[in-house]
Amino acid sequence: VAPHREVGTLRRHKLVNAIESLAERLCSQHRMGLEGGGDSQGGRTGDCPLCESDQEDLRNADAQRARRQAQLLECQSAVQGRIRAGERELGDFQQALDSLKEVVIDPQWEDGGEEEDWDKEEECLNEEVGEVRRDSYQIIPTKDHNRQMANAEKKCVGGVTKLSIKGGTVQPTHGQDHLPPSHGQD
Repeated sequence: VAPHREVGTLRRHKLVNAIESLAERLCSQHRMGLEGGGDSQGGRTGDCPLCESDQEDLRNADAQRARRQAQLLECQSAVQGRIRAGERELGDFQQALDSLKEVVIDPQWEDGGEEEDWDKEEECLNEEVGEVRRDSYQIIPTKDHNRQMANAEKKCVGGVTKLSIKGGTVQPTHGQDHLPPSHGQD
């Protein structure tokens, strides 16, 4: 204390009375001096600035946690609402699909009625093919028919040398060619 009274630069320091129990005036956690503990005017017991900062951080953390929980609840309710809406939409879609199936699927097809219709149509087509084959066999000339055509050629007058069948009718033509062996008419 003597240098503070003798040296000029140290005289500017304010000296206070010594504290009887210094350990009570230090923060046990941070080893810092407590502020405002000895003042009878403030009525405070003294707090460590670092401890106060930690407590403030805890209060802020609690507020942030509460805010985040509220946001989480909002998000959960929004997601659940979307899920319910999706389930409703899926149910509506399923009903529409079922009704569409009822409209599109003909009950005859399930009974085999449609298959019977196809069988009948196939039989009719086979009968028509048979008729066409019979008609074509009647049109195809035989050996006797070719001889008759050759004789008819000899009897023709006026320069007609052969008969040809075009489009199902007999037409006289001029020339030296042979009669077609597969066509002709009486």
